[in-house]
Amino acid sequence: METFIKVVARDIIKRFGTDLRDITIVFPNKRAGIFMNQQLAACSDRPVWAPNYRTISELFHSLSEYTLCDDITAVCELYKAYTANMENAETLDQFYGWGEVILSDFDDVDKHMVDAQKLFLNIRDIKEIEKSSFLTPEQEQTLKKFFSDFSIEENTKLKENFLRLWNKMGEIYTHFNKNLRNKGILYEGALYKDVVQKLPESFAKTSPHQQYLFVGFNVLNEVEKALFQFLKNKGKALFYWDYDNMYVKQNTHFEAGTFIRQNLIDFPNSLPEEHYNHFC
Repeated sequence: METFIKVVARDIIKRFGTDLRDITIVFPNKRAGIFMNQQLAACSDRPVWAPNYRTISELFHSLSEYTLCDDITAVCELYKAYTANMENAETLDQFYGWGEVILSDFDDVDKHMVDAQKLFLNIRDIKEIEKSSFLTPEQEQTLKKFFSDFSIEENTKLKENFLRLWNKMGEIYTHFNKNLRNKGILYEGALYKDVVQKLPESFAKTSPHQQYLFVGFNVLNEVEKALFQFLKNKGKALFYWDYDNMYVKQNTHFEAGTFIRQNLIDFPNSLPEEHYNHFC
């Protein structure tokens, strides 16, 4: 049985020949590029002008006018936004671990293109927050480190502090992102979202002949879907999905193919279906 990378490499050579200077192959991670180079050379009897290789993260970064902010700087900047919007704020040491959680939440919000203000408003209104048993023991311990006056036996003060934070989360999000933009930096989710919100401008400086081949992806977030759709509409993208027909057609493993089935509808595969019958 041939490997997925070898099948993709043969298809690339068949479609584009050996001059791949205007081809950008995008992978979910770095490792696959090494094997792709080997397979491209093996599939051709002539020297191959290698394509460009990018991870999806590198592609987004290359399209952005902003610099990616490291996590330590991001949490410190988040703390500034936090103290500007909260009375009697904790120290940076007390905040740091909680700040990493908030930063991760902000990252997810942006990568899934969620309206942050509406999201935090909805969370604030969740009625379950009023129940005294809404915390797991692990959450109690985590929050105990953040709120020094926390008591497991009487957590009314905890709920007040927790709600006080979430009531301000929209303002903290806005303040934080504004400060980062003024410095010319963004955390990853915000950078991805910024690229997607101005895709024509983001690709304005790229070569009009450039083609993008997305290889080996599975679960996509909303910013990735938006990027894929934009390039697909421009006729500049091909998609190579790594899966087996067992997961998309047979009832036994139907749930395992949930994401790949939708991907095949939204972004049709560039390989014939017969390549995906390994387990059948």
